[in-house]
Amino acid sequence: MKSTTSTDQHNKTMEVAMQTEPSINGGDVLARAMTDSAIGMALVTPDGRILSANPALCDFFGYPAEVLVGMTVNDVTHPHDLDADLDHADKVMAGVMDSYHLRKRYIHADGTVLTGYLTVSGIRDDRGGVELFVAQVVDITREATIEDNLRLLAEHGTDVIARDGNDGVLRWVSPSITRATGWQPEQLVGVALLDLVHPDDRELVTSTQDSLVDGTNASCNVRMMHMDGTFSWFAVHVDLVCSASGKRLGRIGTWRPIDGEVEARQLAQKRESDFRLLAENATDLVIRISQDGRLTWVSPSVVTTLGWDPDDVIGRSPAQFLHPHDADEMVARVMSLTIADPSLEQARRVLLADGTYHWFSVRASRVTDPDGAPAGRVIGLRDIDAEVQAKAALEASERIFRTAMDAAPGGMAVSDLEGRFLKVNKALAAMLGRTTQWLTEHRIDDVLHPDDRALNRVLRSQIHSGLAPTKVEESRLLRADGTVVWVEHAIGLVHDESGAPVSYVSQFVDISEARESRRELEFLAGHDPLTRLSNRRTLLERMGTALRQIPRTGTRIGVVFLDLDGLKQVNDQHGHAAGDELIVNVAKRIRSAVRDDDIVARLGGDEFVVVLIRVHDLQDAVDVADKVRNAVAAPIAAGGHALHVTVSAGVTLAEPSDAPDQAIDRADQLLYRAKAAGGNQVLAG
Repeated sequence: MKSTTSTDQHNKTMEVAMQTEPSINGGDVLARAMTDSAIGMALVTPDGRILSANPALCDFFGYPAEVLVGMTVNDVTHPHDLDADLDHADKVMAGVMDSYHLRKRYIHADGTVLTGYLTVSGIRDDRGGVELFVAQVVDITREATIEDNLRLLAEHGTDVIARDGNDGVLRWVSPSITRATGWQPEQLVGVALLDLVHPDDRELVTSTQDSLVDGTNASCNVRMMHMDGTFSWFAVHVDLVCSASGKRLGRIGTWRPIDGEVEARQLAQKRESDFRLLAENATDLVIRISQDGRLTWVSPSVVTTLGWDPDDVIGRSPAQFLHPHDADEMVARVMSLTIADPSLEQARRVLLADGTYHWFSVRASRVTDPDGAPAGRVIGLRDIDAEVQAKAALEASERIFRTAMDAAPGGMAVSDLEGRFLKVNKALAAMLGRTTQWLTEHRIDDVLHPDDRALNRVLRSQIHSGLAPTKVEESRLLRADGTVVWVEHAIGLVHDESGAPVSYVSQFVDISEARESRRELEFLAGHDPLTRLSNRRTLLERMGTALRQIPRTGTRIGVVFLDLDGLKQVNDQHGHAAGDELIVNVAKRIRSAVRDDDIVARLGGDEFVVVLIRVHDLQDAVDVADKVRNAVAAPIAAGGHALHVTVSAGVTLAEPSDAPDQAIDRADQLLYRAKAAGGNQVLAG
């Protein structure tokens, strides 16, 4: 595949697509707006070839433009998600739909899996046939990973996992903390993390946390306090938790017991020594050359930057990785560095593993051993190939943006520095139920929710002042009928040829469904999916809170442990679907038989727990249990049958000194005795 061929095909296609395309403030403004866009966009032919792609999409896939252009959608799509994408595309080709949205996985150039929110629409000819597809990809890899982690945290736990806020106070600790330290998770929620760290290690923990920046993580070995007051060593790995807009929400860390692992500490020290070179040479790739001109060490990024495996590089001459026109002269200059002339920086072409050459900024420095004797060279390389190709790609980018903006399935707009709309696409007008003319007669504040206008002005100010090139924030837009649509709003600043800012470009992606899915996932992390009642984790948290509060005079907290009699027979006779329907209806009757502020939870199977927040004595709790038992005893519709079932109950009062599990266990023992006595009865103690 030759990039020039793909560019020629692209230019011919774009000339046709743009014959009637109007320009707003000149093509160069729109092109720069696309270049500055934070969201990936591409034009794709009906047979799946990528005809053109903006820089954001190239960054997303990890391919330079000349490699990505000419590839097919199949090349970058995860195999498991390809059929769904092709099926939707066929429907657009057939005229069944004009556009579609799809969450799908992609394959990065380095082989890692990415997740994107894909929006696709077709550009049709006069006969209604699809000439091109316009694709827009929003990177939601981080959000997908967070969702997966939330699901795993709700179901599993091996190493200790803990989350704290920006104030350093623990918000959540996994149950495995008990096995590791003796603490119960609820005992640590609300405790400052540093209070658990050995005094001699607190400065290390603080500096490790301070070193975190977006997209990075950090590790350290520290001593943590057990419930009995002793300390043991843990390997702590910390990541930032950020919102979709990049706002820090806190940290999440894993703690792995490593008492006595001297060998692991030595390995960590060696790793620190190796990566000291990276800290001192802040470029994409770092290599070290011996005095005899051989490569002795390369940073791990050689795999992603050049495509070479480190073992294929070590021991070879750097001349083998430079363009033949540059190799001998460059190596000679690097090896001739002296004390008087200890470094140099030049642009050179470097060989990639796929046989192509990329332009790199090469910075070489002379290094010495502790005695001052020459010890080789350290070379830092920064990929500038995109910069070299940028001028050639600018004209194509301008044409792409002029076509893509009007054809883009997501909302796009260009506004002046005061927020007045200069140009909007049809997708934004449709999203808001407005006409494009109405929008170009108004400001962005006229369609933003009042509570989001101040934030939008802050983001624009930050971009305008140069604090950030782009900003992405979740915002609410107001439709013509007054309803709200949640969008991911990406803002970029457009400059003229002199570098002066002239306008903003905004992209709006409807994320209403994604937000609803995220809220549902957060709900299911603490609730039973069948009955929507609290699960054990939420039960223990809420009960622990109730036990810590000072009760009203003359009131106690009652615990009722319930077990459905005869569920197995229902499943055997009528099927598990009927059994599930029965459990749901039993849950509704239990919920309706108690007060709104009482806690009702399903622990799994046929077991329920009710925590009565205010009872006067044990008899009050027994009366409620009998009320529940009588409510359940009435015929229940399930599986097309009127089923008769009963419940057994164990009832106790929680003592002020009880942990939640203690009171629940007492009620469980009483339930066991009630079941042993024949069931369908309440036993209190």
